[in-house]
This record gives sequence, structure tokens and C-alpha cells, in this order.
Amino acid sequence: MPTLDGGEGYASNGGKVSDNNVIINGGRGWCSFYGGYMICNAENSGTVSGNIVDVSNIDFTYGASYEEIGNTSYRLYCGGFATGSGNYVVSDNEVLIKSGNHIGYIYGGFSSSGSIKNNSVIISGGGYICVRIYGGSTYNGEVKNNNVEINGGSLGVRNIYGGYANKGIVSENVVTYKGGMISNWAAYTYGTMPGNCDIYGGYVEYPDQGITNNNVVNIEKYFTPNNNFSCDGINIYGGNGTSSAGNTLNIKDKINGIHSINKFQIMNFTFPMGVAAGDVILSANIVNFDNTTINVSGVT
Repeated sequence: MPTLDGGEGYASNGGKVSDNNVIINGGRGWCSFYGGYMICNAENSGTVSGNIVDVSNIDFTYGASYEEIGNTSYRLYCGGFATGSGNYVVSDNEVLIKSGNHIGYIYGGFSSSGSIKNNSVIISGGGYICVRIYGGSTYNGEVKNNNVEINGGSLGVRNIYGGYANKGIVSENVVTYKGGMISNWAAYTYGTMPGNCDIYGGYVEYPDQGITNNNVVNIEKYFTPNNNFSCDGINIYGGNGTSSAGNTLNIKDKINGIHSINKFQIMNFTFPMGVAAGDVILSANIVNFDNTTINVSGVT
């Protein structure tokens, strides 16, 4: 599979891959992008930081079969990537997708182990079949203060994670929705609606081996299933760990057609301008309260 990376390093005695840029504007084909890429062995550690992948006006649906969409070995967009048996710090990397047609998994930062902090994915336009989007992800370690922001575009996506770990501490990660069309990836691809789309502030694959605290989901733009969301339903989670506390949902506009809201200990409602008596601010089939504090502002 073709790959393109801004900087690459093999850290046999420790090392750093930092401040590299991959800027793509135009073209078509299929490829994986890495702002910074590193491999370490078990005795050493490395740092991947400050790398950027910036993509515009490209068609990467060209030459792809639908079966490839669900395979992680195809088309990765990753600001900072570290793999091997070493211990890593992956921080302050970005993926910026501005326009075009894309297929792939998107990671602000990824490592097989270590500390994943302050990485981000920002999507502002275009069309995507993004099976999963991760602000920061690791198999085993700490995932903190990573960010996914959706400002526009048309996304076919199964899961969105501010922070993700197989096991570890996942805290203070943020997912923000400000605009755009979201659907389940298979609905986007095949024209059917086989399942939900799940959004997590923080997620651990093995909930009894992880902590998901103080993660945030921001919904700042009105959407409904018939308008900006094409799917059976959307599930929003603050966290899913057995230990899960301080997770916050901020709602700043009307939301209709949510399937479920889960594992939030704080819910903040800021009523938008023009809200009248009798208006429905939130419509959900299931709300699983978890010793939840509800705050309301903007009421006149």
C-alpha cells in the first residue's frame, strides 16, 4: 500500500520525529498519510510531536472497493503515528481535512503504548467514508486532552472518539459538532441504514481495565435525523469505563432524534436565541443518568 509521511524515524536509542508537514492539494488515488512516523524497540522510547497532515481537493475514493473501507490496512490519515514495543509520547499532532472525497481511518495521534496528548482532528468540508475517527488512540497508556471537531462536510462514520484506549486512562478529551452531515458509514456507502453512529468523549475497549473521566462532548449546532443525520440513531457517551466520572455534555442548540445519551455526570443546556415556550430542546429515546447534574442557562 502506498504511504506518504512528512517525517520518519527508527528510535533504536530513543528519538524524536517532530514539526513535519504533509500538505496535499489536488489529485486522486489511494494512499496513507502520516505527518510523523516512528518505530521503537522494547528498550527505548520516542517522541512524535507537532506534525500536521493537511488535505484538500483530492479524490481518494478512486480505485477503492467497498470491502476496503472496513480494513484498517487501507488509507490511514494520521498526524502522529508510533508503533513497535517501545514507550512513546505522541503529542500536538493534527489532521486537517478541508475538502475532497476520502476513505479511511483518521487519527490525530496514535501509539501502540505510552502517552497520547493534545492531538486533534478537524474536519471542515468534503465527503468522507471515515469508518472511525480518533482524536488520540493507544493500545495501552494515557490518552488525554485530544480533540475531534466537525465543522462541515458529509461523513459516513461508525464511531467518533475524542480519546480511545484498549486499556488505560482516557481523560479530558473532547468531541465537538458544529455542522455537517453525518451518517452511518455503510448507509453512506451502500444506501442502507444498518446501524447507529456512536460518539464517545472517552472510550476504553475493556471497561474494567480503564478509566474514562472528565471527557466532553459539545453539540453546538442543531441537527435532526431528517436534516443533518441519516442513520437509525445516534448514541452519545461521556465515557464507558467502569470508573467514569466528571464527563460533560454541553448542548447549545436543539437536538432531535438522539437514540441514547449515556455516562454523563454533568449536562449543560444553553438555550439558543429564539427558543419559545413549548419548544423541544432535546429528544432522545434513552437517557441513562449517572448521578447527573443538570445545568440550564439562557432562559428568559
